[in-house]
Amino acid sequence: MKKFRFRIGDLVREKQYTATEESGYGVVTMSLKVGKMIKYRCIWSDEKEYWIKENNLYLIARGQSGHTS
Repeated sequence: MKKFRFRIGDLVREKQYTATEESGYGVVTMSLKVGKMIKYRCIWSDEKEYWIKENNLYLIARGQSGHTS
């Protein structure tokens, strides 16, 4: 069984998007496995939610998973 590469709260960037400080970054809010494909729901810096395939995301920073630092 394939494990999820990203976790809820992780800061990610889309691979094919030219990211700037104002746009192109998002936070993972949910993950879903459909067959062999894994998709992640992310809230992007433009305050919209999108479902993105795992292969199209880069990890920028790991989230805290609900724990305090």
